[in-house]
Amino acid sequence: MAKKNDRNAPCKCNSGKKFKNCCMNMESGKNIYGLSRTIPPHIKFTVRQKYGFGCIICGTGIVEYEHVDPEYKDAKKHDPDCITILCPTCHAKKTRGFLSTESVKKAMTKPKSLESGFPKDTLDLGVENFPKILFAGSIIDNCPIPISINGKSLFEINPPEIDGGCYRLSATFYNSKGKISLEIIDNEWISTSDNWDLEVTGGKLKIKDSQNVQTLILRVVNSDTIEIEQIHSQIQNFTIVGDKNSFTITDEKGKSNEFSNCIFSNCNIGFSIN
Repeated sequence: MAKKNDRNAPCKCNSGKKFKNCCMNMESGKNIYGLSRTIPPHIKFTVRQKYGFGCIICGTGIVEYEHVDPEYKDAKKHDPDCITILCPTCHAKKTRGFLSTESVKKAMTKPKSLESGFPKDTLDLGVENFPKILFAGSIIDNCPIPISINGKSLFEINPPEIDGGCYRLSATFYNSKGKISLEIIDNEWISTSDNWDLEVTGGKLKIKDSQNVQTLILRVVNSDTIEIEQIHSQIQNFTIVGDKNSFTITDEKGKSNEFSNCIFSNCNIGFSIN
């Protein structure tokens, strides 16, 4: 009887190859052709953009990368035409045999996010306390309308609908060209598939207008706090550009004001621009 991980035993991946020639390499982070499991960033970007930034099956915006045909163990290169994006649940179904390769390949021809026009998911926010907004170096705390521009609320925080429920955050983010790039409606975020790039990783939503313009980096700090780490937004006749330390507001006449380390607390409207 062959011992577990016996180098001369048949590999359990059904490749017909000996363990030493197959999964020994995969356990070291490479397949039998020496291809690393790590997909290069530019390949990931191409795949994300191609499929509308969401799971091709359900449209969820948190995704993982899947080599479809050939599978990773048989792939000689990271070919974006052979890779797709699946949410963790759909990816697990594919890996465990509850979602066929044929079904995945069919979904690749009609990705859910491109069909609907947007990827989406939810934020774990406002579970116990009124959500705090860290906005480009400033703190907005306990304000039902954290930011308002010309009387229009860019953020709103509403109380739970039921006892023990979550506070509900809604917000609208615009890119540097004045188009909506991301909306949050009662803690559910919805992006547009025509963004240049959307990457959801490490607790962050990252949106770009182009290779050189980072429109938004939104980070979930914890269940009661979100942070706008970076923003480049055209809102009505104002341009807002900010990073983790400060933000600058420029009007249509070119007049600018910089804000850093501000605290807005316990008021109906935290920060108002008119």
